[in-house]
Amino acid sequence: MRAFANAKGLLGKYYRGMADGKRPVAWCSAMGPVEVLRALGFEVYFPENHAAMLGARRAQEPLIAAAVRHGYGPDACTYLLSDIGASLEGRSGLDRFGLEVLPPPAVLACNTNQCREVLEWFAFHARRTGAPLVSIRTPRPLEGGGPSLDGYLMDQWRAAIRALEGAAGRALDAGRLRETVAFAAEASRDWEAFLRLNEGGGFRHDFGDDLVLMAPLVVLRGTPEAAAFYRDLLTEVRALPDRPLRRRIFWEGMPVWGKLRFFQEYFPKWDAGVVASTYCLSWVFDLDPAEPLESLARAYSSLFICRDEAWKEAWLERQVCAFNAGLLLFHEARTCHTNTNTRFRMPERMEERTGVPALVLHGDMVDLRHFSEAETRQRLEAFWETRG
Repeated sequence: MRAFANAKGLLGKYYRGMADGKRPVAWCSAMGPVEVLRALGFEVYFPENHAAMLGARRAQEPLIAAAVRHGYGPDACTYLLSDIGASLEGRSGLDRFGLEVLPPPAVLACNTNQCREVLEWFAFHARRTGAPLVSIRTPRPLEGGGPSLDGYLMDQWRAAIRALEGAAGRALDAGRLRETVAFAAEASRDWEAFLRLNEGGGFRHDFGDDLVLMAPLVVLRGTPEAAAFYRDLLTEVRALPDRPLRRRIFWEGMPVWGKLRFFQEYFPKWDAGVVASTYCLSWVFDLDPAEPLESLARAYSSLFICRDEAWKEAWLERQVCAFNAGLLLFHEARTCHTNTNTRFRMPERMEERTGVPALVLHGDMVDLRHFSEAETRQRLEAFWETRG
């Protein structure tokens, strides 16, 4: 697809832009207030993106060891450990993009909607760099809500904006925020439309494709460049023919970044493919530029990861049906406690609820010591040989 080259060019420009020092850089959690930061004039850097890059390059093991030597627990999130280890060792996982040294933060901003460990992770960088840390404290799991919760979240966002305005040395321009949210909303709508081309019997892109093509939505959300990228991507992939596929998989959980090629080579041998995933669908945000702040607060507290078990199960049932999945494949990520949904019998309940078989694979998003290719093959092949 032409989109892969477009994404590479877009990301290269983004990383080089951070290196030129023309604008102050804010470090932000992936599901943090990126639209606010961009509206305030910051360039935005994402430590989670850096950690995923380290995992994809299989550079994580000595960096995790460095963080553990520094006193961090070995069972902590390996995104956190590998990124902190890189900082301690003076390493950059973005050197291939010209960032030999990561850009120093003028401010750090995070949202605990993902997990508490994001806050501890950003606190490390705040102590190490001396930059101020601004956090939005989103409780989990959320369900029901009501005026008191809505008021609490809005208070959190307003307080964060005041602190970020202080770091930027300027007031947040309402028109600029609406524009940024509009670009983010447009990119998100087209990203969802792209993902849903695989609904029913469709198969025009797989999980490996999606993980590459979602990168602009992660690091350039709220920019016209990202909106244009997803507009073009949707047009290009709509024109592609569907590929026949016998075994349709829905992937639940984190990617195994260092084993993307393994899965892309292995699944086709069994005429199988991942047609959809919780992870990629989680980057769909319901944003309204007419109510930019309110919709940001709602969207970032409505993520799959924020929800309780009952909400997640109902949502998964709808997706498994929509994508006509014949297997619900759960990844039990050893160190991602919040975004692993296998530990309280969800796979068994989903199989009972939908009639679609569920299977658990063991691994981790970054630390490959927790992943076995042989065990993965054995589990999948035993399943297909006995259950089709």
